[in-house]
Amino acid sequence: MNEDSEVMEMSQYWAIAWHRRWWFGIAFGGVLIVSAALAYLLPAVYRSEATILIERQGIPPSVVETTVTGYVQEQIQQIRQRILSYDNLARVSDDFDLYPSERAVDRASVVRTIAEDIEIEMVDVKASSPDDRGERVATIAFIVAFNAPTPEAAQAVTAELANDYLEEHKAVREEKTAQVLSFLEVEADGLRAEIVELEKQLAQFKQQELRQLPELMDMNLKLYEKAEQDISDAKEQIRGLQERIDGLQSELSLTSPYKDVMSDQGQRILTASERLSYLTAEYLRVTARYSNEHPDVIRLAREIRSLASQSGTAARTDELMSELAKVQEQLRQARQKYGDDHPEVQSLERSVASIQRGFQSAIEASGGTSQALTIPPDNARYVTLKTQLDAAESGLRAERQKLADHEAKLVEYEARLFQTPVVERDYKALSRDYANAQAKYSELKNKQLEARMAQQLEAGDSGERFVLLSEPFLPDMPESPNRVGILLLGGLLAMAAGLAAVALAEYLDKTIRSARMLTQIMGSPPLAVIPQMGAALPGASWLANLGLERGPAR
Repeated sequence: MNEDSEVMEMSQYWAIAWHRRWWFGIAFGGVLIVSAALAYLLPAVYRSEATILIERQGIPPSVVETTVTGYVQEQIQQIRQRILSYDNLARVSDDFDLYPSERAVDRASVVRTIAEDIEIEMVDVKASSPDDRGERVATIAFIVAFNAPTPEAAQAVTAELANDYLEEHKAVREEKTAQVLSFLEVEADGLRAEIVELEKQLAQFKQQELRQLPELMDMNLKLYEKAEQDISDAKEQIRGLQERIDGLQSELSLTSPYKDVMSDQGQRILTASERLSYLTAEYLRVTARYSNEHPDVIRLAREIRSLASQSGTAARTDELMSELAKVQEQLRQARQKYGDDHPEVQSLERSVASIQRGFQSAIEASGGTSQALTIPPDNARYVTLKTQLDAAESGLRAERQKLADHEAKLVEYEARLFQTPVVERDYKALSRDYANAQAKYSELKNKQLEARMAQQLEAGDSGERFVLLSEPFLPDMPESPNRVGILLLGGLLAMAAGLAAVALAEYLDKTIRSARMLTQIMGSPPLAVIPQMGAALPGASWLANLGLERGPAR
């Protein structure tokens, strides 16, 4: 039963294929014709290539190190971008007359086509370095190829591209070494100017902070200690002179500037100051008892004014006497109204006492100079004490000036000591910048020397360079298209297209052509099958033997 089913299936497929033979033939023939047309009508493309060897630096890098950075792949790609520039490719198209018809219409399109026809292929090998562990991939050469419509153009353009790579590589390396050397020279000039400026700043700094430099710290500390000792000595001298002055003033106040004047009766005559002091005391005593109209008060006031006029204090004396009289009159009136415990009476008593003290102090102050302004002292003891007092006061002024000078120096030395750490910080910063600049300058000079050696290395034959290993060849067969391959692929595609057309037509056709199809649809076989009457077809008897007929079941 299984074998019959398989036979029936294969026979059914064959019947379908025979029924759809025109669909298959049209699709198969169409695709095959198109493939054959492509195989024979596509233009031939010829490919020529040149191999360029990458020769490493002949001198070990430990002896002379090159200043050209980057991997060789990067250098090749950079040169490629220069070669693929619009102007260069336009020049190539004109020199070798590539695509003349297209060039007259659209030069930019021709340039893009030439760029697409240029191919670069790296030749890599696995190599091990003595300094590194493991293996690494190293590029030892690369292939430059060009695809052109003619073999002559392919060879000529490839030769031109290879020559461009050789020249550009050498020019680029020399240019980079020159740029590095120029950069180092500019940086060295800048550092030289910076060093000169730092030297100038250091000189100015030392000149401005000469007394506060860190190396003068010990000297400033000793000067500070000496200033403290000088201040202590000066204060001791001032203290001694002040005690001497106080003693001389006390003794001088007890000594009369004039010799005693004796009367005929042998009594000493009071001086004007003594007389004024006596009258003042008497005046205060009398005014406390009597009013201003009392004859004793008037007489004492007249004598006091006369003596005060000699010392030049008459106006002040009159003012105090008038004020004293006024307040005393108010006090008498208050006592007539109130008792002694009344606040107003006590306030007026305090005012009277205050005015009396001020009046007496004014009289005493003026009495000491009343005769000194007119008559020189004649008492030898007074003159000696006065001379000693003047000398002591002069010495005191000198010592105080010395003390002020020493204190000013102490402040100055203290400021120096206080500023020394700040100055030291700034000085160290300048010195550090100067030292760093000098170190960088020295390093740059060494790099300049290395850069000059690297420039000489690249200018000669010892540096890394590209060498043409194989000349571009003249191709005798086109690289593309692969006509046989296109025909074979076209045949496969034509077969697939024919089968797809048959499958599509069968899928879209819903006609029932056999009892088996009806059984599959209805779920049970038909009772009878009446064949279609018509002209006999080739192979009809053979199909009838298989239980198939042409046309729909009825």
